[in-house]
Amino acid sequence: IETAGGVMTPVIKRNTMVPTKKSEIISTDFDNQSSVSIKIYEGESTQTRDNNFLGKFELSGIYSAPKGVPQIEITFDIDANDILNVSAVDETTRRSNKIIVTNDKERLSKEEIEHMVCEIEKYHVERKQYAQKIEAQNCLESYAYKLLNDIDDIKYKLHDAVQKSITWLENNPEARKDEYEKMNKNYLKRILT
Repeated sequence: IETAGGVMTPVIKRNTMVPTKKSEIISTDFDNQSSVSIKIYEGESTQTRDNNFLGKFELSGIYSAPKGVPQIEITFDIDANDILNVSAVDETTRRSNKIIVTNDKERLSKEEIEHMVCEIEKYHVERKQYAQKIEAQNCLESYAYKLLNDIDDIKYKLHDAVQKSITWLENNPEARKDEYEKMNKNYLKRILT
């Protein structure tokens, strides 16, 4: 399947005995994304543009949440007749969709696969470096979005602590010095450390 940045994420490896069934969990690339496009390829390259496109389908009505939160299970099932069934299920909403790829015009012959493998081996180092770059980029982007979501949580806690301190000050105008210090330590400084 194709994942962020045009990266090929293998689900079933070449020469796997059939029938076989394998699954992979993916997520969304954007906040509040309501659908995902599942693009299916066969090939050995780390980039989908260099592989053989088999088909695509949409999964819509997925759980609206921040990027990376929805869990979508993609299942590849190859039967004894080499027919590929690919399904996608949103783990939260249970919405699903699927596609069937038969062993005809879309699929590569054994000779075409061998030729593709030879071509890929020629450029293996270059493609591996590109895949590592995209992986690092995706990792940084995921971390940045996680921090952005954490900031909202911290902002809420800080606002709550400030409100409690202000309310306490209004209700305790005659408090002692040590009580003011205790409130400062308990509410504001604890949130900021």
